[in-house]
Amino acid sequence: MLAQSLAAALSQISLTASAQRLSIRQYDVSDGLAHSHVSAMHQDAKGYLWLATWEGLSRFDGYRFTNYTQADGLGDPIINDIVEDRHGRLWVATNGGGIARLNDDNRLANPTSMPEKKFTSFHVSDDLMRANRVNAMVFDSQNNLWCATDGGLYRATVDESGPPDFKLEAPYSGETHMVAFVDRQERLWFGMERELIEVINGQVIEYGAKDQVGQQQITGITEIGGDRLLVAKESAVFELAATDASGRGNLESVAIGSWTQPGHQYLVL
Repeated sequence: MLAQSLAAALSQISLTASAQRLSIRQYDVSDGLAHSHVSAMHQDAKGYLWLATWEGLSRFDGYRFTNYTQADGLGDPIINDIVEDRHGRLWVATNGGGIARLNDDNRLANPTSMPEKKFTSFHVSDDLMRANRVNAMVFDSQNNLWCATDGGLYRATVDESGPPDFKLEAPYSGETHMVAFVDRQERLWFGMERELIEVINGQVIEYGAKDQVGQQQITGITEIGGDRLLVAKESAVFELAATDASGRGNLESVAIGSWTQPGHQYLVL
């Protein structure tokens, strides 16, 4: 999976007397960024900004970039996603080398326990190699790591010691853009090309063509107003309507245009 290209731009906001004025500065390889194709960004609990690129992982501290590559333990040069678990540990999705975990910075205080490399890599599957092309990741409320891969949706329990133990939850075969999202009810949502997958209380619910979402690639999932889940496709937007007794919802098409809620106005493009 080759994620959609975008320019790495970091925003600096300056206030004027009458309004907010937004100034944009663009950063690229000349500033120290590993590669100008950035697939994902994540700000960790310490305030560092991490950027997933096609030539490794870049960390920005507000002044300079520090880059990490396969020499630092990453399993593949192309990075697709970055997440942080509930213990503050950073995890990285690669495009062929499985996932990698940032080794605890606190070990630097004790050089004798410091690992040889900055990252430790783990395969999602040793039998199905396309499962090691990890496109999107998310943690659930139990600190289980869910990975949307070219070989399917996998779940792993992660703890302080030992490698993650991955199990296949929903098979899939394809190479495309995938997205992951956690809503306010802590339901997990995955866009696997044309399929939408919901995980609620460990139950996996799949939405396909019969649910009106199987015709175009899913490009984004978000929530507005605290309880409205929207699924964006290439030329349509769907909203999750009320669920039935089994927990399965209905996806209804949303007219493309603008609509207003108290104090807010939204525009769907």
